[in-house]
Amino acid sequence: GNEQGTGGDQECAGLIHGTQYLIIALISGGANTFGRICGFILIPRLPFKILQPILAVLLASCYGFLLLNTGPIWMEIIMAIIKIGYSMMVLEGWLLMADTTYFGTETIDRYSAIAIANAYVGSTLGTALAIFLEPHTAVLCTCVISVVQILVVWSMMKIR
Repeated sequence: GNEQGTGGDQECAGLIHGTQYLIIALISGGANTFGRICGFILIPRLPFKILQPILAVLLASCYGFLLLNTGPIWMEIIMAIIKIGYSMMVLEGWLLMADTTYFGTETIDRYSAIAIANAYVGSTLGTALAIFLEPHTAVLCTCVISVVQILVVWSMMKIR
């Protein structure tokens, strides 16, 4: 305790709170870096039509687990898995935008511009969800978007 009333308990609480943010930042940054490294290893070895659906299902499943409120430790683990999967998807998405075999040489400029615009709209929408909605509602919306993403990836591959 703090007998003189100098705010020692408040300073300690602030330090613990700051430490928690540092741990979350390290987990997020580490997962992001790990996801990019995994992406550079897996993307040349697994074709888009295999890797993207796997990652999309992984993200949708993880967001579904987040809705179960499994506790703070599981939530951090699930968020790290989401960050890894998302980092790999983003990396593959950016590489895909320059792929002439996917978009064709005649239309790559148009389709790449559409894909880039969609990426920015998605980023803006995700930020808006996180800022303006309750966490549970934001996770629910993101889970639905992830399921839609699975359908979009499958439709791109003409899987029915």
